[in-house]
Formats: sequence, C-alpha cells, structure tokens
Amino acid sequence: AGIGRDSALAFAREGAAVAVVDVRDVRAEQTAELVRAEGGNARAFTCDVRFLDQVEQAVTGVLSEFGRVDALFNDAGTTRPGSVVSVSLEDWDMVLDVNLRGTFNVSRAVLPHMIGRGSGAIINMGSVDGLTGDRNMAAYNAAKAAIVNLSRSMAVDFGPLGIRTNCICPGVI
Repeated sequence: AGIGRDSALAFAREGAAVAVVDVRDVRAEQTAELVRAEGGNARAFTCDVRFLDQVEQAVTGVLSEFGRVDALFNDAGTTRPGSVVSVSLEDWDMVLDVNLRGTFNVSRAVLPHMIGRGSGAIINMGSVDGLTGDRNMAAYNAAKAAIVNLSRSMAVDFGPLGIRTNCICPGVI
C-alpha cells in the first residue's frame, strides 16, 4: 500500500520485474495486477516479515520466478502510538518486529544471493521520525532510528562486495 505500491509501479515503469511481497495476499495481488495493467511484469508473494521462515520461503519463490534480486526495497512498516510509559508491550513488540526485524529478516534472506553475484542495491525505509523523533511515537521512532543505523552498518559491511545500501527518511506521507 502507499509508498510500497507506488514504488512497485515506479520500478516497473523503469523496466524492472517486480516481486510484490505483502502480509496480505489480496493487497499483494492488487499491486501486482496494477503493475501488469501498465504492461509490467509482476508476481505477488505473501509473507509476514516478522518471521524468517516465511521470508525465506518468499525469497525462494522470488528467485524461482525471476532468477535473481537486483534491488530490494524494505518498506514493510507499522506504527502504534504511545510514549515509553503508555505504549503497551504488545504494541512495542509489533512495531519493532515489523519495522526493524522485518528489514533485518528480508535483508538477511536476500543478501547471500546478492553477495554471490557481487552486486545489488538495498533501499531501507526509515523515517524523519527516526532522525528527529515525534511525540507519543516511542516504538516507531526507535524502530526507524535503528533502521537508519542498520542501513549504515549494511553499507559498510556489504559495499565492498558490490552491494549498495541506502536508507530514505520521508516525512508524513
């Protein structure tokens, strides 16, 4: 949805075959259909990025369908309001698991294939809130700040192997 859907369409317009991955199978298929309606090549895959086994299964499907992953856009995200005192532990875990663990899991599953080819590009979705913070958004702010530094770490670790990692930090969309 939102940035992910529009990014899938933009990648397709530039000639990329697009693997649309979403926790909701209907939404993944809708986005893939939008890409195909514009003449692009897309396939929908369903997984919950919080769970590495589901991510690995989706990546296996993507590799089977397309043969390789040239670019990875880690955009899965969620938010729950609350300060450190008011956010529930369940909401804290959900936000950190989807945003941060999801970025980690998908990168962990895709990177070995990029390393093997000696090329690739990873774009991680941060947020201006990960740089400056926002009132009553402790979990989201923490997750997005961690993604910013995870991206830096990935750039340092894998840049010498031909894999670019960047983090974009939009404001409110």
